[in-house]
Amino acid sequence: MILSQACKYGLRAVVRVAAEGGQPMLSRDIARELSIPEHFLAKILQDLSKTGLLLSFKGRGGGFRLARPAADIRLLEVVQAIDGPQFGQGCLLGLPECSDNTPCPMHYQWAEIKTRIMHALESTRISDVLEQALPADLN
Repeated sequence: MILSQACKYGLRAVVRVAAEGGQPMLSRDIARELSIPEHFLAKILQDLSKTGLLLSFKGRGGGFRLARPAADIRLLEVVQAIDGPQFGQGCLLGLPECSDNTPCPMHYQWAEIKTRIMHALESTRISDVLEQALPADLN
């Protein structure tokens, strides 16, 4: 359940968009500022728009902005929008039959870590990250 590169980029992009305070940002500008491949980021931003986390505007003055206030968007929502609602489920080793009844060798150790990660993602909002970010973190 380690975050995919797409999730890392998506989280950074959403925080960067939030820093604009409601002004739309072009995907190419976000990509340039965050040193993210432009085409890869464009797909991520489209996925975030489809799930209702971002709004997309075409034409002059277009771009992406948050669909809701940053205080209402949890990191877990962004991660699940990119990696799917199944994020955080399944066996660390990828075994199909891993549960408390039939645990893999890492099951109980990973369960504790997974619980902490999921709690952190669920309890942290985009506004929390934005408040703690240094200006250099947003670029």
